[in-house]
Amino acid sequence: MEKRNFNLVLHTTKENLEHIAHALDDYINGKHELFAKANQYLNNESIRCSHRVHWSWESNESGDLVLKSGRKETQDVVSEEKIYDFFTTGDKCMGVKEDLTTMKILWFTLADSTVHPIVIDDDNFEQELESRVAVRARKDRKDKFRQLSHEESMLMQNVCLIHGDLIQAILDPWYLVNAVTLCEENLNRIRHHQQFVHLCSGT
Repeated sequence: MEKRNFNLVLHTTKENLEHIAHALDDYINGKHELFAKANQYLNNESIRCSHRVHWSWESNESGDLVLKSGRKETQDVVSEEKIYDFFTTGDKCMGVKEDLTTMKILWFTLADSTVHPIVIDDDNFEQELESRVAVRARKDRKDKFRQLSHEESMLMQNVCLIHGDLIQAILDPWYLVNAVTLCEENLNRIRHHQQFVHLCSGT
């Protein structure tokens, strides 16, 4: 496996996050009963679930999206530009509490070649009413993010969106690795295509 830095953001209910975070801690520290040597694949020892379960989504009085911290010593993150920076810098494994009405948002910046955001979800992206994933894209960091339509978002499948097969993910330890690799190959192939540039910029 190619060594790289990564951030992992878990979106699910508070109850699920507690169980997942403990399992990940055990995995990373080589204590998981099924993956005793799994941490050999991790090249950054600072990755821990230290940020787990204390984040949630809110909106402030100005209508800005807020990544709300549940800890007094940790500041909230306000505005989607700053949330993008927070998600894509440093090394973190964090949990964001959600319920069945919460949208998962993927922010994509075409010019930011060092960042490849990917959402893995078992929702059916092709069914607009069933999907709870929203894609917001921009061409450059100086630009504002824009909301992609459902039709436009479908072009992000196997580029930034993975419709996860839960059964295969359990049966095949390399299922998600292969899915992410496919996304990377596809993005490298289409990043400079005019249609994809237009998709991100909206012009």
